[in-house]
Amino acid sequence: MKRKCPADGSHAVRVWQVSGEELATVSTEGLKNIQSLKKHLREHCGLPTFRQRLLHKGRQLEDNDKVTEPMDLQLVMLPFVDCSAEQEDELVEAAWSGQTEQVEQHLQQRQNPNCLGDHDGIRVSPIEAAAERGHADVLRLLLDARADTETLDVENEPALHLATRRGHVEVVRLLLEARADADVPWDLWEDSPLSPSPTPLSIAYDSGHMEIVGLLLQARADANDAWTVGGSFGHYGPRPLLYHACESGDLDLAGSLLQAGADVDARASPSRAGDCWTYQPWPLRPLCAVLRDGHIDMVRLLLQGRADPNEDEDEDPPLCKACSSGSLEKVRLLLEARADANAPIHDDCYGRASSPSHPLCRAAEHGNVDVVRLLLDSRADVNAGVLQTSVHEDGESEGSACNRRVSSDRDRDQPLREASRRGNSEMVRLLLEARANPNKPGWRPPLLEAREAGRVEIVQSLLEARADSGAADKAEVEIQGLLGMARAARRPSPSSSTSSF
Repeated sequence: MKRKCPADGSHAVRVWQVSGEELATVSTEGLKNIQSLKKHLREHCGLPTFRQRLLHKGRQLEDNDKVTEPMDLQLVMLPFVDCSAEQEDELVEAAWSGQTEQVEQHLQQRQNPNCLGDHDGIRVSPIEAAAERGHADVLRLLLDARADTETLDVENEPALHLATRRGHVEVVRLLLEARADADVPWDLWEDSPLSPSPTPLSIAYDSGHMEIVGLLLQARADANDAWTVGGSFGHYGPRPLLYHACESGDLDLAGSLLQAGADVDARASPSRAGDCWTYQPWPLRPLCAVLRDGHIDMVRLLLQGRADPNEDEDEDPPLCKACSSGSLEKVRLLLEARADANAPIHDDCYGRASSPSHPLCRAAEHGNVDVVRLLLDSRADVNAGVLQTSVHEDGESEGSACNRRVSSDRDRDQPLREASRRGNSEMVRLLLEARANPNKPGWRPPLLEAREAGRVEIVQSLLEARADSGAADKAEVEIQGLLGMARAARRPSPSSSTSSF
């Protein structure tokens, strides 16, 4: 490979290998001394300065010797020397204590920096000792000597982990500049029930070292490989870092993670109980987490990052959550992102549907007229709802059947019924204007709800909309009859209360 050199060669140093081949031609301009020349040659020969010896006419040059004139030099590449266990322990202790001069002396004696020495009964490498203690100057010497940035013992925590956990910013920067693996896991966590293993990025966030988080993201740490444990909602399963950032309201971090390629729809894992992953009724996606409790700016950021406004197999649709929060702006953002205004919820792990079952029903339940109006403008089904009919199984008593039917009442929702039950006359008028059906089949008709609650204005509005008063009367009689059956079923029989002799 040809080397670039001065055109006339009058101000150049030629460096030759022992084999007689030319290694490099270096201009004397910018060379302060032999040490600076060795640093330049390190890129050509791959050896640290401690293992280079430069000879001029048979004489060994010292590192402080000046380079002021053209000359021919011979490079001798020296191997590591065999060291005793005591010398390895001394190097580790010097690195641990930050004794820069002693570390340099050991390296000048061509001691291998990739050794394991004893510190308090634990075998560690010099670079691990320097990283844990935050000795940046020692680390520079070790990296210049080509110390391995990865751990030499699988049971030892990697140097980047150690520096990150303790917040040594400069040490982390030096390790990353030396191309340490920004995503290196610690294999000791392999058998932990909290999987996957932590990476430097997750450690930096959990430890509160946000400057290091920035350094790791600049070094292209995998934003999808960083998981944290803990958080609100009682969730102690592993969660993507983006989920945690959104949940805690860290807008800057969430933006940085998205720019670094974090999956905007990455799911948090359900909590683990023993050896089984169990269903938990809290948000599993970042978007759903912030829709319930987060700030509007975070919702906007996630939607700009192309979070799916609809898809949710394991939880309520995002629009239902936004309607529950009562935030008109969140609902508007989702609808602008083409959320389905009629998205039904999913049954939970026990086969039960939550109530209300559609966004419009959810908004009616929470009494937000502006949200209901916005949903209607987006063509939400004004008669949306779910009707589940109780089945009387063989061997089941009349009283238990009654209980099942009464308990299923909260599944038989519709927007007009919710508004009537809660006495929201303005919302009732709005829904009737949108052609809500006051006689839609259901367990408790809207007229019955309004009548029992004493809402005269709503009763009048429903009757004007041709609500069937006979159906309400019939439903009331049926309910009273079923409640009477339930009370009778709970009442002890005379035979059970009389002792027999």
